[in-house]
Amino acid sequence: MTKPAAVSADADLSQLHLRLQDKLSDGSAFSRLRADQKIYVDKTACLYQLAATTAPHFLSRPRRFGKSTLISTLKELFEHGVKPYGGHDSYFKGLAIEKLWQDESVYKVMQVDFALLSVFNEASALERSFSEYLDSFAKSCGMVLDPEVTLINLKFNQLLERMPDRSLVLLVDEYDAPLTKFLNAERPEEYEKAVEILRSFYAVLKNQISKFRCIFITGITRYKDTLLFTQGNTVKDISLEPQYASICGYTRDEIREYYAEHLQLYAARLFKLPLTAVAAEHIDKLLSKMARWYDGYCFDRTGRTKVFSPWSVQQFFANPNFEFLNYWYEAAGTPTLLRKALSFSNHAALLPQLVSRKLLVKQDDFLSPASLQTMQPEVLLYQTGYLTLKRGFSTVRPDYVHLGLPNHELELSVNKLLLMSLFTAKTELPKNQDLYEAIKRQDLPALVNLFNTVLQSVDYEHNPLTNETAVAFFLQIYLHCSGLKPVINPHQADGRADLVVHLGRAVTLCIELKYCRSSAEKDLDAMLTAAVEQLQQHHYGDTVGRNPVLWQAALVFGAQAKRMVRAQTAAVISSSRPQKCPADGGMGQSE
Repeated sequence: MTKPAAVSADADLSQLHLRLQDKLSDGSAFSRLRADQKIYVDKTACLYQLAATTAPHFLSRPRRFGKSTLISTLKELFEHGVKPYGGHDSYFKGLAIEKLWQDESVYKVMQVDFALLSVFNEASALERSFSEYLDSFAKSCGMVLDPEVTLINLKFNQLLERMPDRSLVLLVDEYDAPLTKFLNAERPEEYEKAVEILRSFYAVLKNQISKFRCIFITGITRYKDTLLFTQGNTVKDISLEPQYASICGYTRDEIREYYAEHLQLYAARLFKLPLTAVAAEHIDKLLSKMARWYDGYCFDRTGRTKVFSPWSVQQFFANPNFEFLNYWYEAAGTPTLLRKALSFSNHAALLPQLVSRKLLVKQDDFLSPASLQTMQPEVLLYQTGYLTLKRGFSTVRPDYVHLGLPNHELELSVNKLLLMSLFTAKTELPKNQDLYEAIKRQDLPALVNLFNTVLQSVDYEHNPLTNETAVAFFLQIYLHCSGLKPVINPHQADGRADLVVHLGRAVTLCIELKYCRSSAEKDLDAMLTAAVEQLQQHHYGDTVGRNPVLWQAALVFGAQAKRMVRAQTAAVISSSRPQKCPADGGMGQSE
C-alpha cells in the first residue's frame, strides 16, 4: 500500500473525513488490513530482528497496543513468505521486510490465543478446549493423536515428537489470560489448576525447543507463576529492550508519515483554516496537542523512546466531531485483576505519589514479580498500561525504577480507575463545574451537599469510613477525580491543615475535618467549635502558597449518619497579592 497522498485543495471536508475513516485500521488481521488497503504503520523491520533468529521471544504490552496484529503479521510471514502467492501480490510488498527476508521455506504455524480458550468458568473447560485445539492442529498436519491421552503435557509432547526439527512456528497471544480469568474464581483451586495447565504446556515447550523455527509469546502481565520466566528458561524477554521499544505504538514521526491526510484535515478543523492554508507549523501544533493527550508511553529501559497509544490515535482520527477524549479507558477499562488488587490501603499509598509524580519501585519487584497474586500494585498498574517508565533505568539509583502517568488521557483514566475500585458500581460524581462554582463562590451548603453525595456512594462494605483519615482520603479522591490537586496535611509553621486545594488562580480552600463517633448534638457542636478555633488560631492555609482568596471551612463527619453533619466557614480572607501556589491547581486542566 502506498503512503497517503496530499489532500486536494477542493476536497469536500465531510466526504474527505469519511474517506479517511475508511482507511483506518479496523482491528483485522495483517493480511486483511493489507488486502483492504487500510493504513498499516510498518513495524516489519523490528519484526525481522526477532523472526530472523530461532530464539524464543516474549513481549509484554498493555491492551490495545497491537500485539495481535504483530502475531498475525508473523503468521503471514512464516506461512507465505514475502513473495506473491494465490494470484495476488505479497502482503509485504513495499514494507521494510520485503528486502530483508531471505528464508524461502514455509512453516506450519501453531497460533494459540489463550483469550479465546479462556471463555469458560472452570479450569477443566480450559483444559478441554486446549486439548481440542491440539487435536485440530495435529489433524491439519496429517496426524491423529492418541484419543486416550487427555493431559495437555502428554498430548502436546506426542504432537511435537512427530514433527521434524525446525518445522513449527508457535505464536501465543495473551498467554496470561487464563490466570487473569481465574484470579477471582469463587473456588481458589481453579486458579491453581489454570497455573498447572500453563506450567505443563511450557515445560514441554522447553524440552522440545528444537522443533520450533520461531516462538513468539505476548501478554499483558509478566510473572514467574507459569514457569515461562524461571531460571534456565530459554525465552528472551524483549519488553524493555531499546531496539523493540516502538514495535507497538506509534512514534511522532510515524503519525506524521502515515496519517498525513488526517493531520491536514484535523489541523484545518482545529485552527479553522482552509485545507490549502494548513502549514507545517499547524501540523506540529496539532501533534503537540495529541502528544499531551496520547503520547508518553515508554517501554525502553534507557528511557529514550516514547510512543503514542495506537488505539487512541485511531479513535481520535475516527471521531467525526474532532474531539480530544479519553478513548483508552473505554477500551482498556478496569481489568478484573486491578479491581481485586487495588485495595483501600493501596490507593491511600499510591494517590499522593501519583499526584506528586514521584513513584519509585524496587527494580527487582518491577522486573521479576513472583506471581499475579503477589504483584505490587504499582507494577500491575504499569503492566496494564496505567503507568509507564518516566526515566530510563538509573545508574544513580540502580535499585529503583521511576514510574508515572504517561499523558492526560491516562490521568483521566486513573481517576476513573480510582472511582470504580473504591466507590459503588453505580457511582456518578457530581459535575466538575458544580464543585468549581461552590468553591469559587464560597458556597458552604453546596460544597457540603457535593461531599455528602460522594461519601454516601462509598463502597462501605469494603472501604468503611471508620476514622478521620479515611474520610479525608475519599474527599481527596473526589477532588482529584474532579481535576483538582488536593493536598492532605501540608506542612506549615503552626501545624498541618487537614486538606488544602487550589482552584486555578482564584481560591484556596482549606478544610479542617473532625470525625465524631457520637450522635449527640452537644458533641457535634463541640467538634465544630474546635475545628473553627483550630483554623483561626493556627492560620491554616494562610502561611502556605495560596490564591488571592483563602476560604477556611470547618466540617464534622458523623459516624452514625455517615455524612457531614456540621459545617461552618471560619473565615474568608482576601489578599490583593497572592502567594506562590501551584499553577495547575485545577479548573481548566481538561482540554
